[in-house]
Amino acid sequence: MDFEPPGFGDFDRVGGFGSSMGAFGWFGVVFMIVFLLIAGLIIFSIIKAIGQWSHNNKQPVLSVYAVITAKRTHVSRSSNSNMNDSFSDSSSTSTSY
Repeated sequence: MDFEPPGFGDFDRVGGFGSSMGAFGWFGVVFMIVFLLIAGLIIFSIIKAIGQWSHNNKQPVLSVYAVITAKRTHVSRSSNSNMNDSFSDSSSTSTSY
C-alpha cells in the first residue's frame, strides 16, 4: 500500500497533457521543432541561392554595344527632417540635362 500525502498528487502531470513531460518538457519539444524549422529554412535558402548562382554563371556573357545619347549635367538632392513637428519629413530632387 503506497501512501501519498494529501495535496501532493501527480507532479508529473503539471502540463495537463496527461504525460510525464511536465510543463517545461513541452516547451523543449516545441522549441526544438521551431528551431529545426528555422534552421531548415536557412539551409534551404542557402542551397537555393548557390543553385541560382551556379545557374547564372553557366549562362553566356552578352556583349552588347550601346550608344550614349545624353548625360546628366547637374543632379541635386535635399532632405529636411524636423523631429519637433510630429515627425514631418520633406525631400526634393531635381535633375538638369
